[in-house]
Amino acid sequence: MSGYAVLRREAQANQDLYDALYARVKEAGISAASKSSNITIADRARALDSPTWPRLSLMLPIAFLVSWVGGAAAGLLRDSVDRSVRSANDVPNMHSNQALVLVPDFNPKQSVSFGRDRTRLGLPRKSQDHGLNKFMLGRLDSPEAESLQSLSSTIMLAHRQSRLKAFLVTSPLPQEGKTTLSYNLAIALAANGKTCFLNADLRKAGSQIEPGDQEYAGITDYCKEKATLKEIETQSGDHPELIVVHCGKRRENATQVLMSNRFQDLVTELRARYEFLIIDSPPILPFADACFLGAVSDGAIVVAKSATTDRGSLENALEKLYLLAVPVLGVALNGVSAKELPYRRYHASVGVK
Repeated sequence: MSGYAVLRREAQANQDLYDALYARVKEAGISAASKSSNITIADRARALDSPTWPRLSLMLPIAFLVSWVGGAAAGLLRDSVDRSVRSANDVPNMHSNQALVLVPDFNPKQSVSFGRDRTRLGLPRKSQDHGLNKFMLGRLDSPEAESLQSLSSTIMLAHRQSRLKAFLVTSPLPQEGKTTLSYNLAIALAANGKTCFLNADLRKAGSQIEPGDQEYAGITDYCKEKATLKEIETQSGDHPELIVVHCGKRRENATQVLMSNRFQDLVTELRARYEFLIIDSPPILPFADACFLGAVSDGAIVVAKSATTDRGSLENALEKLYLLAVPVLGVALNGVSAKELPYRRYHASVGVK
């Protein structure tokens, strides 16, 4: 009987535990049911017709403003860092009576031709390559040749109006295409009268004009009384009306040679013998030679190289000529990128025809 009583008590305890747990489950169910009954469906979810983000009407103006401000800041930064002359707008202190010639960065294989015969300038049909890029011979109708024609027109106008004959061609610094442009300019002028190219750049080794290693008698030989004027005049093979006077064989002191009375007499003789006298001089900023050559010239043409010549250097060169009272007839900006040429589309359209 004692064992039965123990089992009965355990059964009763288990029954009580079950009843308590069941009552708690019921209470939890009732509580959950009472809370869920407060939720009602107001509107069913659906796919939107347009995205809520990004908002194009807001983002596009912001993107435009940011890009405009960023581009302006980048341009100002480049302008403050890169002081080189790249276009006509970068050339300082230009006056209305001065010519500005943009000579494109030319490639002989891609040069545009307008179809005219090169004998229009009285040039021979065949010429030898003397080392210089003589685009006035092989590419007479190219954009770079047309630019030189514009510059030669300025010189001819000054020649007819004021009887100017001697023209100095210089540059602020070396390696800016001064000799190439000056010699091609002499070729262009030779079609309009007897022209002399005076290679007065005594600082440069080699004549840069004629082929081979031969040294020609020239300025220094004449000034040292080692040669006569007739002996230093060399007929150019590029045009029958073009004579070249080279630097010479002896170059002890360039400044003394150019300051000598003998050199003054040489220029006077060349003025009397030729219609046009093109004087190729050393760069004006590092050397004083251009100052002495400017004194015997009627006007000057300054050559600068696009993306190479510093604006300050070009301005100093022009200012130096102004102080020496040498009239600046124009500035030739050499090696200009095609995108900087305002007439590039016109050249292209003419070349297609």
